[in-house]
Amino acid sequence: MENVQNIEFIIALVLGLFACFFGYKLKKVIFFIAWFLIGYTIMTKIMPYINDSAPMIAESELYQFLLPIAGGVLLSMFGFSIEKLCVALLAFFAVVAFAINQFGISGEVLAVSAIIGVFAGALATTMMKPATILVTAIAGGIVAADSIMKIFPGIPYAQYYYLIFLGITAVGAIFQFVNAKNA
Repeated sequence: MENVQNIEFIIALVLGLFACFFGYKLKKVIFFIAWFLIGYTIMTKIMPYINDSAPMIAESELYQFLLPIAGGVLLSMFGFSIEKLCVALLAFFAVVAFAINQFGISGEVLAVSAIIGVFAGALATTMMKPATILVTAIAGGIVAADSIMKIFPGIPYAQYYYLIFLGITAVGAIFQFVNAKNA
């Protein structure tokens, strides 16, 4: 089981690094995945209500499997066409995810991170290219740093997480800004 978890963390690390270093060039793919995950999550949250109102769906394993995927695909197709909203939401969720990761889940953390996330999302829509680069670098840095900490559990989290996160994010953002000059 530990090998399977390590493989998952290695895959997450690779995906995080791709987002961090090539987020602007891969923005359509990243936005599609982000919207898919949001739609999938929303659909899994409303599945109990669907199951209560339609017992035939609740009995079918196929529906239980396909409906969340369909919700993710539909939302990602919709989100794919509204890029500015996608950048704003990615900025918002990057701020909230970072706050929850660092300070835990509480009402205060959610409220403050949501307020900061709204401002970050609004700012991101006015400056699409730099915002896309920063959001993908930060989101990729979070995933990569978390994966490194899980792959190597002996590394003291409190001492090295921020250093790893900031290092990966800074190098990824600089790499993207340098390579996206003419894009």
